[in-house]
Order: sequence, then C-alpha cells, then structure tokens
Amino acid sequence: MSGVEQQDNNMDKITNRFEDGAEDAELGQALESFKQCVDAWSDAAYSRPRTVEQTVRRRSWRLAVGWALGCVLVAGSLSGGVFERQHQIDLKQRAARQRAAEQQKQG
Repeated sequence: MSGVEQQDNNMDKITNRFEDGAEDAELGQALESFKQCVDAWSDAAYSRPRTVEQTVRRRSWRLAVGWALGCVLVAGSLSGGVFERQHQIDLKQRAARQRAAEQQKQG
C-alpha cells in the first residue's frame, strides 16, 4: 500500500466517523473538502508534464586513460629499444675484448 493510498484510507476512516454523527458535521464537511483539495492537487501534480534533465556524460576520463596507455606503450617501446641497443654494444665490446685477448696469445 503506497503512502497516498494509506492517507486516503485514513481520511476515509475519519470521514466515516464524522458521517456516523459522532462528531460535528461541520468539521467533517471541512475535512472532506480538505481531502478533495488535496486529491485534486495530487492529481494535478502527478499528471503535469515534466522535463527530464539530460545528464552530460563526460568521457574525459576515457581520453585520459587512452593517453596514459599510449604513453606507457611509447615509453615501453623506447626503453626496450634502448635496452636492446645497449645489449648489442656490450656484445660487440666483449667480442672485441676476446679478439684482442686471442691476438695477444698468438702474438
């Protein structure tokens, strides 16, 4: 049972009490009038057209994540290239030292 239905039910109980003659008829009539006004206002409030605010979805975080992953990819590629180049230089230096050591033994 919704809140509106419960309020209507409570108002009906009060109105019935007044209709039975247990209380002042004028007060019962005022309450009935008040109930009708509230019902009319409620119907008007619920049936009026509403404007829905469109939420703006910001995709700036996706852009930032894309740039961050791109930077990681570029940094990884560059550091891999630098590491490989340094490794090649070290291998050439070892080979040159070995050749120099062999020439000294032969020489």
